[in-house]
Amino acid sequence: MAHDFWNRLRAADLPVVVDVGADWCPPCRQIEPHMERLAEEYEGRVEMWEVDSDQQPDVARALGVRGIPTLIVFQGDTEIARRVGAMPPNQLRELFEAALSGTPPDTVPTSAGGRTKSRLSPLDRSLRLAAGLALLWFAWTRGQNWLLMLIGAIVVLSAVHDLLPSISSLVSGSHSEAQEDSEHEDGDDHEGEDEHGHEDEGTGESPEQQRDQYDRLP
Repeated sequence: MAHDFWNRLRAADLPVVVDVGADWCPPCRQIEPHMERLAEEYEGRVEMWEVDSDQQPDVARALGVRGIPTLIVFQGDTEIARRVGAMPPNQLRELFEAALSGTPPDTVPTSAGGRTKSRLSPLDRSLRLAAGLALLWFAWTRGQNWLLMLIGAIVVLSAVHDLLPSISSLVSGSHSEAQEDSEHEDGDDHEGEDEHGHEDEGTGESPEQQRDQYDRLP
């Protein structure tokens, strides 16, 4: 069955967004109406294929699915992008746009509400940096004009604001890796569990393990 799936991908005339989920999965049901609306909106330009990890476990394994929902963007049999877990509608839309463009979504997370924003282009970033630094230099050489210095600082900040969440994520990721290494050394068998003892989404458990977790919930 997995072989037939790959053959269908290779023969597909349109890019494909593959939605791997299951009926028992709450995050899958959460994004389902948004995915259906997007499939209608992009009809004729992008196809959406649904894969039930219970009914087609061999396809889920062949796709390397470690948790659900998993959304994978393909052009032919070439994977363009992959996301795991529920996400807001604007991020789901970006996957369909990635299918059209053939490039991964160029976005970074913001600090509020899980929304995303686009990165600045290299040219735009360079122009803002140059303008901001020029204003700072001019303000300093003209008797430390604090108003101009403030404006220059704001322009410089606008050139790097989209990088700040990435830097924060990098620091957080490094801290998490160090903490995981420490837990591994201590023989902690509960890595990835939340305060209630349930494993978080995206920690690498299989769909079968996720289903067992949900089955044990009251």
